[in-house]
Amino acid sequence: MLHSSTPAVCVRLLMAVGVLVSAGCAKEKPTPAPPVDKTIKINMVRGNNQRDTVGHVAPDTIVVKVLRGSRPAVGYQVQFDKPSCNVEPSVLSQVYTDAKGQAYYRWRLSGDVGTQTLTVHAIDSLGTEQAKTLAVATAVRPTSGWHPGACLPLGINALCQLPNGRVLAGLNYNAGVTNGFLYYSDNEGLTWQRQPNFPGPDVVSAIKATPQGELFVATGATNAPGALYYSADNGQTWQNRTAGISDPRMFQDISYTASGRLFVSTYFGGLSMSTDNGKTWTAANGLSNSDRFRNVVELANGDLLVVDEGSYLYKSTNGGLNWNRTSNTPLYSVYNLLADANGDLYASVDQCNGNIYKSTDSGASWQKIYTAPPVQSTCLKVTNLSKVGNTLYFMVGGIGIVKTTDFTTYTYFRRRPRGFIFMPTRNHTLLLEDTGELLYHLN
Repeated sequence: MLHSSTPAVCVRLLMAVGVLVSAGCAKEKPTPAPPVDKTIKINMVRGNNQRDTVGHVAPDTIVVKVLRGSRPAVGYQVQFDKPSCNVEPSVLSQVYTDAKGQAYYRWRLSGDVGTQTLTVHAIDSLGTEQAKTLAVATAVRPTSGWHPGACLPLGINALCQLPNGRVLAGLNYNAGVTNGFLYYSDNEGLTWQRQPNFPGPDVVSAIKATPQGELFVATGATNAPGALYYSADNGQTWQNRTAGISDPRMFQDISYTASGRLFVSTYFGGLSMSTDNGKTWTAANGLSNSDRFRNVVELANGDLLVVDEGSYLYKSTNGGLNWNRTSNTPLYSVYNLLADANGDLYASVDQCNGNIYKSTDSGASWQKIYTAPPVQSTCLKVTNLSKVGNTLYFMVGGIGIVKTTDFTTYTYFRRRPRGFIFMPTRNHTLLLEDTGELLYHLN
């Protein structure tokens, strides 16, 4: 009996041990890990609450940091949404975050005085906004000196002031601005708006206004047909007046004389004239179609003068139908030609000596009235002759803008322009293209 019971005891003991072992090996359920925070947020690092003049680029760079939870979101799309000027839409600038999750933006203020707002958006790969934040700046009115015009895209080709004071600016082709190649300013360059209804898109190469406020705008700046547009209502409606112009490729210049003669010069078509605001055109005889012309002026006796690309002076005594080259010295190399309201002529020469000449007898004789002060190793070429009232303005290479009323005393603005387009307004605000950007000067 002893031997028969022992196995049973042993089995029961083993089973008990097995239960104990099994019970001892049981594991507790693990605590779930906290969910990973993938929330996108934007922190403003630098550049908020700045203060500067309207139209200026704020002095400090806007820096934001995009986080996914607590970690930098690298390569994340960031859009800086700047409300633009007046009727213009918002301007979106798209960048991507760097290895620190940061994105950077230089904020050019619009033309609105007071608080301006910049909205920063974090955009995922599907184009969905995941977060946004705001930066603010205070824009103040300009004081004296040079300032950039607010709300005007880069790439200035032409400037013109209408009799009512409005200033027009013609621009290069800008893919980011739809039909935005003609802009206007009603405060002499401080702020700008897009001219509505202007045909386009194309490059604006020249602008001319008549004393009656009619407008002529030439477009096209490549070796392809351009166009000449006419408006009699300050740019509200436009008519194409190109038909009849000899080879309308690459318009170079538009001139309008005191007797109402309209002249246009194109790169391959020479000089064309119209006496009915561009409805019909006549090619000028005696001038080469392969030459380019500028600065047609009308003398008191009705004779006309024009300068060609080779800086030679031509004259017409029959209303622009026929032209002959003059031999007046020292004007064998004219660069700019200007006729003022008194009938006096001013000319700069295509040389580096900084000279200006004046004629009071319709160009029969000329007297030197100005020589630029010497600047070592500089071509003192005089360009952009303009007269407002009794004040003559011009630019001298290496020196900058000069003004005088008597050719005895001079004001030198001492700004060396990096562009060639310059115009004083009737209120003596100076407008200057500087590497594509328009600057204005307040006294």
